[in-house]
Amino acid sequence: MFNWKTLAGGAAVSIMASAAIVQSADAQVTTSSMRGQITDENGSAISGATVVIRHTPSGTVSTATTNTAGVYSARGLRVGGPYTITATSADGAASAENVFLQINETGAVNLSIGDARTLDTIVVTGAAGDTTLQTGPRSSFGIETIESLPTISRDIRDIARLDPLVTVDATN
Repeated sequence: MFNWKTLAGGAAVSIMASAAIVQSADAQVTTSSMRGQITDENGSAISGATVVIRHTPSGTVSTATTNTAGVYSARGLRVGGPYTITATSADGAASAENVFLQINETGAVNLSIGDARTLDTIVVTGAAGDTTLQTGPRSSFGIETIESLPTISRDIRDIARLDPLVTVDATN
């Protein structure tokens, strides 16, 4: 005769023994996080401010927005630094530089945004990128090529035919 109680008791002992053998699995943490509050010059919380957290050496950027209490939070940040934190809102802007983060810890950076009228001038500069760093197939046609190309209707398809990667449908 088969005894179900013995089978159930043996199964329970087996499950408990296997659970005791299994050790907890801890993931290795390799990132850090940042949290802070954005206030105005009177100490009132600024809601909806945009906080840009830039890792200076790599240029990676994390963006956060403050909640109704003026608090922002960013996770998964690189360990170390230096970081530049910039908070902007309709009231103005504030920033902090040379912020360093420790592994598996939350760095606290609180900023106070002053009056927006303190900003005098914004200078925007730009430069042409280095085209030698572009990869992949591409074609470039200068003004000499375009002007010397025989065409009747000055159709862009006449120039596109020069590119071996372009297929021009003659029926359209």
